Amino acid sequence: MTQRFTKTELIKLKNEYTSVKEAKKILEERVRELRVKYMALIKQIKHRADAYNQKLKALHDEIMEIAERYMLFEVERDARIQGEADVRVVLNLFMNKQLLSLQEVNFPILKGDAVSSILKKNAQDKLKDLLNAGKELDELVKKANIMESEIERLSRKVGYLENVFLPKIKRQIKQMENAFSQRRRDELQKMKKAIKKGGEA
Repeated sequence: MTQRFTKTELIKLKNEYTSVKEAKKILEERVRELRVKYMALIKQIKHRADAYNQKLKALHDEIMEIAERYMLFEVERDARIQGEADVRVVLNLFMNKQLLSLQEVNFPILKGDAVSSILKKNAQDKLKDLLNAGKELDELVKKANIMESEIERLSRKVGYLENVFLPKIKRQIKQMENAFSQRRRDELQKMKKAIKKGGEA
């Protein structure tokens, strides 16, 4: 049995199709805007990360110089990788307010309360600056991750509207229009038959 549709239903469906298409355009524009902002943010993060790494290297070099000045290390001159790792441990201790004594930590380069005193005296401000820069960098990365998730969410929504929802409504509209066309043809055929009968009578 053929399903019967009303013209009101067809008009309503066409209006819905138009509204959804407009909504899709708005979402697409939003995705484009977010991608531009995202790329700008990634560029900013890269710039901040480069600056952070430069500060980290400078602080590492300063600590190495302090250690060398006070003859507090016995390592080869090229042991820079381990030295940088030590600086990161120091930063973690400082962040957690545990930079009271370095004796409990196994530093191959920096050892003893004397180093803790020298470090706090000569590099405390730089440590704070580096920590603040690291926190700002972390916040930017979090912001970028949130933005990336939003871009992916909106893109999935656009894809659903474009590939699933709108084609489905379009098929329904086509089905209704075909049904109306068939109905008109049937009615026209009935009229012709009625006219023919009237003529024969």
